[in-house]
Amino acid sequence: RGGLWRGAGAGGSPCVQCGQPITAWDDHVTIPQTGGRLHRRCLVCDGCGRALEARFALHEGKPYHQQCYRELYHPRCVLCSGALPVEGGRVRWSVHSFFEDEKFCGHHGDTARRCFACGRFEPLASSGKPSFADVPDGRALCMACARTCVVDSEEARPLYERVLAFMRDELHLTLHADMRTIPVLAVDLPTLNDRTAREGGNHGHHHHGPGGGEHQSVVRGLCLSEVGRVPHMAPGAARYDRATGRYVIQRPHVYAIEEVRSVTAVLVLFALPATLFTSILAHEAMHAYLRLHPRIGTALDPALEEGLCQLVAHKMLESEAARAASDPADAVEDADGPSNRRLRQYFRHSIETDPSPVYGDGFRRAAEACAALGLDVLIEHV
Repeated sequence: RGGLWRGAGAGGSPCVQCGQPITAWDDHVTIPQTGGRLHRRCLVCDGCGRALEARFALHEGKPYHQQCYRELYHPRCVLCSGALPVEGGRVRWSVHSFFEDEKFCGHHGDTARRCFACGRFEPLASSGKPSFADVPDGRALCMACARTCVVDSEEARPLYERVLAFMRDELHLTLHADMRTIPVLAVDLPTLNDRTAREGGNHGHHHHGPGGGEHQSVVRGLCLSEVGRVPHMAPGAARYDRATGRYVIQRPHVYAIEEVRSVTAVLVLFALPATLFTSILAHEAMHAYLRLHPRIGTALDPALEEGLCQLVAHKMLESEAARAASDPADAVEDADGPSNRRLRQYFRHSIETDPSPVYGDGFRRAAEACAALGLDVLIEHV
């Protein structure tokens, strides 16, 4: 807030507004905060141009009526576009846990919808900003996340091929040949929940965060796999008896038990931004890698397995960030919301700060071990 001192005569010092000298006969004022002197007639609001009274607001050294200042510079709610409330002389607001520059009135957080992918709140219709896109299965997407939305299995396939190339060329993993032919299906939320229930919740990508409530786990991907033991005829287990014209089963070792592993499909929730969709694919592809690896057990500790899968998802996001670093369009923010680069940073942040003991703690332990030993040694240890 600004105030002023009145005086007469200033020894010919120039007026900071008009630049003309202030003479001994001129009524003038001094702004204490800046020390600047100006003719009383030059003390006008920089917003509306009308004369100012004894109390006014300052912004970047320029005076404003308090009402003009509020209309021009008072922080505004990104959801309703109204001025943020003032309580006890202080401006009060709430923010997203990551997008902290998006301030909003606290009470909107109780009723506004959230984007399933990034957790940002939907602007009110009165704000004039774009509403969220409705997804048929009941979810909502902000327009920033909808920019690169993956909507079907055909769009998912090249992203999966990119994940396999990343695992092979950047992580230097030796991939099972069957990984190249795994069906990759983009599915809706009811289908994904149904398949998860049938699988017992194993080998999937769960998200703990604003997409489904701060403390709710939401399934976003699933790796369908089978591991079975098949009895079969071992070499020498049967011989042909010419006297009887029949094959005779040898005793006592008739059958050998051979383990058969297969991954039948990878399911990922459709209508997610491409960067997030790709990271979930990386998570599920790591499940497939572990399922098909002949030297890795099929009953790994959940925190170990999910931690490794989240580690690969995180590294995939890092690789995507490096690939897009030279693209100016990746950093462009518009009326729809954050840039693709900013969204990618949020998805990495979500993995890093996940509070769950399986996915969050598992990732942090895997990341620490990988930093100390390298991924190849870590996989060999597993």
